Amino acid sequence: MHPRGRPPWDEERRAALEKVISSLVGLSSRDLIIVEGLKDSNSLRRLGVKAEIITTNSARRVMRLERDDRLLARDVKIVLLPDFDREGREKIRRWKSELSGGRAIDMTTWRVLRSLLKSEGIGIEGLARIAGKLGLLRKEMWLDPDEMIRRARFR
Repeated sequence: MHPRGRPPWDEERRAALEKVISSLVGLSSRDLIIVEGLKDSNSLRRLGVKAEIITTNSARRVMRLERDDRLLARDVKIVLLPDFDREGREKIRRWKSELSGGRAIDMTTWRVLRSLLKSEGIGIEGLARIAGKLGLLRKEMWLDPDEMIRRARFR
């Protein structure tokens, strides 16, 4: 039994994590995922995520993505995946208000991952590692060193 009263990774929890990972891997290259750091981005790439991943490199600055042409397209899915700590909760609210403009912003993926991973002390940067341990990582996808990593512009 897990110290917090729930089995570490029972079949239901494992299946829920697999479903979230499948939805992230299923995003198209037109879709956007916004994360806090490079380790988060690398973890998602190891899972095989093809969507563009935008990293923010400062917790104190506010992103300025609202002028990005892709954000004007209604068919682009935007997934917000900050850390699961208090600062991450603040960021997700701020990012959502700045980026929404009538667009659908996916915060559900973050909420589900937080409920599955936070008690284990795992963040987005550890997602590929735990997926590998649970046998969910079928083929590791490594970040291409030649791939340009786009950083958000800040005010």
